[in-house]
Amino acid sequence: MAGMSGWVLPEDVLRDAPSHAPRPYELADLELLLSGAYAPLTGFLGRTDLATLARRGRLADGTAWPVPVTLEVPDETVAELEPGNPLRRVLVLTDPEGAPVAAVDAVDIWPARPGWQGIGGPVRRIGDGGHGPFQRLRRNPAEVKGLLPPGRVLGIIADRPLHRPQLAQLALAARTLQGHLLVLIPTTAAGPDGLSCEGLIRTVLAARDRMPPATVVTVPLAAHGDEIRDALLRARVAAAYGVTHLLSTGESMLSAWPGSWPATGRPAGTAGWCCSSPACPGPASPRSRTGWPTPCCRPASAPSPSWTATWCAGSCRRG
Repeated sequence: MAGMSGWVLPEDVLRDAPSHAPRPYELADLELLLSGAYAPLTGFLGRTDLATLARRGRLADGTAWPVPVTLEVPDETVAELEPGNPLRRVLVLTDPEGAPVAAVDAVDIWPARPGWQGIGGPVRRIGDGGHGPFQRLRRNPAEVKGLLPPGRVLGIIADRPLHRPQLAQLALAARTLQGHLLVLIPTTAAGPDGLSCEGLIRTVLAARDRMPPATVVTVPLAAHGDEIRDALLRARVAAAYGVTHLLSTGESMLSAWPGSWPATGRPAGTAGWCCSSPACPGPASPRSRTGWPTPCCRPASAPSPSWTATWCAGSCRRG
């Protein structure tokens, strides 16, 4: 017998359950659900949560959340499920090679698009979670927090190679913040110019001796099609890993923090805050010739009223 959150299943139910290999971004979401990086979420969202998320940027229980975390399954697979029967609504999710990763308790099923059904319900791991490159760098948030020293943690999501200008910016930001560096490397999709996940990891590791003291981990982060909401989700995941301040990089507005935001995606309470330096990240801010803006750090998990330990390329002021 096995269970999670009161969900208890005989082993023969798992053995006879239908299986499905999710798309890459769904598999990435699944891994983050299983690791606790998407807390307080415990599974894929159902129709009630999706409706309130679309209207108010919050789940049905009032919890702020930036993006829909959904799963779609072909009609023929869903035909074997019975949402009203706990023993007949289990779906096994596999990796691309067919190895079991998790089981989802399909408590909510609805038509999503022609030939596909949406599925909502809690998930639990049933495999070893062994897919993906560089297994030694894959750690869950609780493990990473146990490795971090006390104090401030400067986070960076390294979705592109780190060259000398960026490494100099990292060193300056870490020194100014007086914090430990946590490098999160996305491992879901190819990087810039078609660089593979393995190639990206190798380039970041090759630059490690030029970084300040750092912890490096890989994270299955995937884009969901909205730059602002993806930035908010990345900030929330970074905070789950122990990041207190997140460095903005590249094309993404990663200086946002998880908190309360309306359906437009802009964090509530941030309209009165701005950086006087024009290089600080924003939708229309200029960037350096390297493609990275001048570093601007903001708390990864605090609303603006407690924005006290903030460093920016210029002074910050309340507008």
